[in-house]
Amino acid sequence: MIGNIVQSKAGRDKGRNYIVIKAEKEFIFLADGDVRKLDNLKRKKPKHITVTGKAEILVEKLTAGRIIYDAEIKKYLRGNNV
Repeated sequence: MIGNIVQSKAGRDKGRNYIVIKAEKEFIFLADGDVRKLDNLKRKKPKHITVTGKAEILVEKLTAGRIIYDAEIKKYLRGNNV
């Protein structure tokens, strides 16, 4: 699930696109690089999101433990017109 591009389908942020940064038991933690940055991740339940794609470049970095930046996430989401 890490690295997937998702769209919120419930809540105040309905329709906003995010990238999954980490997943735990009940929650998924999301970032968009703009409103929700890496130091303040959005916490959502999986039933409140829809998977729309996969950020291959960011998946490699996240699984390898390399540092990613908010600007990379923001650029990826805007560049792919998700």
